[in-house]
Amino acid sequence: MWDELRQQTVSAADATVVTELTMRRVARNVDVVVSRLRAAGWQWAYPETARQAPTDAGLQAITAVEERVGPLPAALRACLMHVSEVWLCGTLPGWEPPWFAFGDLETYPVTADPLVLPPAAWLAAALAEWDRNEWMETKRPWRFGFAPDEQHKAGISGGTHDILLPHATADPQLLGVEHRDGVTLVKYLRACLANGGFCRGRVHARAAAAARRDQRGTGSVLGQLMQVVLHIICI
Repeated sequence: MWDELRQQTVSAADATVVTELTMRRVARNVDVVVSRLRAAGWQWAYPETARQAPTDAGLQAITAVEERVGPLPAALRACLMHVSEVWLCGTLPGWEPPWFAFGDLETYPVTADPLVLPPAAWLAAALAEWDRNEWMETKRPWRFGFAPDEQHKAGISGGTHDILLPHATADPQLLGVEHRDGVTLVKYLRACLANGGFCRGRVHARAAAAARRDQRGTGSVLGQLMQVVLHIICI
């Protein structure tokens, strides 16, 4: 069905049904990931925004944005409506190298690309800022900074993952994702959730576990942390 949606061979009504069902599943899976990370003792980079449910104000923000730029891509609209804000950035205490740079570090943090999703208010604020800038306002399509990129999510200087708006397709491309040129929003979400909320989490955790196999013994703190995260990312 998603291939048909990307090729625009289904009606707008069917696209809405499919995208909303998909994003409701995404929201449920995100809640599972957040719960398991909390149970594992995850050290959140932004604990106050780790998981925020959609609000009525968010729905109003979507309406205001669409009045300004036209209909949003169906997948983006459904994501804002049914998932809203997610910030999985962080690390497990004692993990070296960490997956987030808390303060000054001697080692470079792992860029596992944790899932970060914006609330609708973020989109509205970004558009308002764009409209205030006379030099940028004339440039269309608008490049919406959907989320921080892999480096920013690890707590170091980086850029953004972007979506071009307005966009006619139901499942827009997510620009700037490392190693995933041309990936769409839905494909990216599937990759993140298949890896427990971290788009490159499985790759990094397995590599780290293999590199430390001789050091970590079953009773070591690092070994226990590795086992916990490997369990989480295999959801």
